Amino acid sequence: MKKIILCAVAILLVLSEASAQNSRTRGKKGKYQAKHCQIIGIGGNYALPTATGFDDMLKEFNQKYATTSGTFTTATPFMGGSLLYTSYGNHGESRAKMWYEFGLHGMLRTMQATEKISQKANKIDQQIYDVHVGIGALPVQTKSFDLALALTGEGGVLRTQANGTNSTQLAYSLSQDDFFFSATAQMPIYIYFGEHISLGIRPYYQFQLNSLSFKGIRNVMNFDAVSGLPTQDKDITLSKFSNYGVFAHINIAFQKVKDIRR
Repeated sequence: MKKIILCAVAILLVLSEASAQNSRTRGKKGKYQAKHCQIIGIGGNYALPTATGFDDMLKEFNQKYATTSGTFTTATPFMGGSLLYTSYGNHGESRAKMWYEFGLHGMLRTMQATEKISQKANKIDQQIYDVHVGIGALPVQTKSFDLALALTGEGGVLRTQANGTNSTQLAYSLSQDDFFFSATAQMPIYIYFGEHISLGIRPYYQFQLNSLSFKGIRNVMNFDAVSGLPTQDKDITLSKFSNYGVFAHINIAFQKVKDIRR
């Protein structure tokens, strides 16, 4: 992780030096060009969560009730789409290059396992819907691409639907909605194809602030015919769906340029 951080810092230093030599905000002598971009973007998301407690519930089912070839895959990514409005560059007559954004996201994933006695499928569908607002800085702005460093805050709903047959041959169907809040560090990169079209790529890490419980689903899905309910010593399903991911989106950009006296 330290090597990754050091490499990222080194890349930013190189890019910053390049932007100083070939900046989109460099104007004639005695002036500088204040550039401001407004962007509407649409694209896709890929996110790989690290939800320890939720994964423990799935592993418990795999070990006790699933067939050898029909187990839940815990490392299942979320995939979906995004709609973004972004404003960045020189705001007003300031030389400070800032980044602001509002976004809507929707993602889903499906996991399935086979119960070994009934040979029937047990399926879990999860959907995420959230909105985010963000602020950041624009350390790199060149003729062909822009790069920002940003922090966003999210609020949304995680919907979990579980369907199947447990070891007692009881068919079940449960659904729960959980509100969550998160903070995300991200690095938006905009690669321009002309003045008004750009490709956006942004790696990110999202940290979920509150824990979610899936105790009700565990009690039905992992109910044992002999011992009854799973052990209740503690709620092992408590989870934070923090995740690494990437957005990729096509943007329509509207730029404003104004010469400002130094």
